[in-house]
Amino acid sequence: MQLSDRIENLLAVGNIIVLLLYIPLTYCQHLPPKDDEKFNFPIDQQEAFQSTRIIPDGTSVFAYFYKGKSQNYFFRVEKNNSPLKITISPCTATIRWVIKRGTLLPDIEDVEEEELSDPFHAQRSVSENPEAAYRVIGNFTGKKATTYFHRRVRYGLYMLEIIAVDSDTSAKIYGTTTPRSNNAMSVLPLDKSVRITSTSERMFTIEWNKANGVVEGFNSSIQYCVVVNRAKNFNNYCSVWSAKATDEGSSAHSGFGFSWEKNTKKRSKRGNKLFHKCIGSKTQFTYKKAKLGKLYYVDVFVLNRQYNIDASYSGTKIKTSRNYLLKDGQRQTVKLQKGTVKQQVMFHTKRKLDSAVLELKSCRGKLPITMFHGNNSIHKTVVRNMKILRMRNLPEGQYTIEFTGNRNRKRVVSVLLISSIYKKPRLPLDTKVKVRATSCNSITLSWFATHVKQRYCLYKRQSSTLPKKRSHHCLEMAGRRKKDKVLCVRMRYKDRYKPIRKTVKNLKPNTNYVFDVYVNRGKGASLSYKSVIARTKNCNK
Repeated sequence: MQLSDRIENLLAVGNIIVLLLYIPLTYCQHLPPKDDEKFNFPIDQQEAFQSTRIIPDGTSVFAYFYKGKSQNYFFRVEKNNSPLKITISPCTATIRWVIKRGTLLPDIEDVEEEELSDPFHAQRSVSENPEAAYRVIGNFTGKKATTYFHRRVRYGLYMLEIIAVDSDTSAKIYGTTTPRSNNAMSVLPLDKSVRITSTSERMFTIEWNKANGVVEGFNSSIQYCVVVNRAKNFNNYCSVWSAKATDEGSSAHSGFGFSWEKNTKKRSKRGNKLFHKCIGSKTQFTYKKAKLGKLYYVDVFVLNRQYNIDASYSGTKIKTSRNYLLKDGQRQTVKLQKGTVKQQVMFHTKRKLDSAVLELKSCRGKLPITMFHGNNSIHKTVVRNMKILRMRNLPEGQYTIEFTGNRNRKRVVSVLLISSIYKKPRLPLDTKVKVRATSCNSITLSWFATHVKQRYCLYKRQSSTLPKKRSHHCLEMAGRRKKDKVLCVRMRYKDRYKPIRKTVKNLKPNTNYVFDVYVNRGKGASLSYKSVIARTKNCNK
């Protein structure tokens, strides 16, 4: 080998040695360290459930079911001898569901070496007989919440086969292997009642006992939600979401209030709106959108936002008061339903009144009343039929007339306030209407009058029988049909022993008629004579 070739080889070897010596001294590029917080994306359990059909452990999820169509969902138990609790709460209709336990994979010791080397052995053994993959361990049917619970179960995959029986419905599904750690029912107090603390015309206030573990003023995963509506009480929070979806004009399966569904909802124009509001850890709430004299159903729910589970307090119902406002010269009819203890009528005076008249006409039974000026009681009495209260030197302010109802019977009273001249109608001692003569198309009647100038009105109607008593005395002349009116005449009768005679013509032959006579003066109430029944003759004979 020539000398030049040897020198080139030595130089090449020397360069390699130098490179090997410098490699440890060179700087390599370092990848940035992993920041777990930056790569920790929040996962919505409900959206994950909708995509995978796997029920999350310890968190409630919602699903929608079509009538007669079976749907399968899955729950995974990680450890042997774990407790298992599965609860399904239908929102509006009956649901039938079956829980099945999946076939467990064999232990490593039981698998032969050649089978262990095959990675698809377990999957192939199940696919060869899919019906044998699950075994039924529970059946449930109901419109209310039903629960499967076992203290110790084997690890593996559990399948829920769910079907809506009566109609399409939504339901809440809850599964857990730690039933004691996140049970919303455990936070409910012993007294689960919702109490009414005050009520008025336009609002009412409710309160309830604090749930266990809720500290007011501090951030907590537990909060209260109040639901008010005029239709019914709700047994569970799931039924609230179902009714709310319907109230907002969306289909029942279009969502349960998730953020990604709100853009698709439209408001409906239904009159019975459902009010729903979550108020944090407060244990008192005032509803300020009530209407006069309406019945409202109120429910309170306690929610665990961390696990999306809930429990309900005992619902209640509230009827707002209806304080009728009297105006001078206008009549008000006040109705007290069965069980209504108190009802009020109010009127205001901006100046001192020298005199005023309060006309009270009980339409059904006797009625105790109490009159207040401000908060002070100034008069008590009982109204039977009709009572006139003449008041003098009334100071300015607010006056309240409180009626005491009957728990077993309905009561109706007609109230009239007049600050000008009031004329009370008068009835004679004899209030009978007598039949003087009949023909095939006319009937002649007579009744006594008084010496006071007032208006007499005669009404007729066809009827086969005469009612024994009037069930509603307020519906006298004002409640009669215009076509029933025969005549109205204003007169003063000087001879009280000589009756008024009137002949009613153009009647049907061989027909029964009931005749009523009313007397009235000015704006006051009308008083009635005793009704009479008469029959026209048969002209064909």
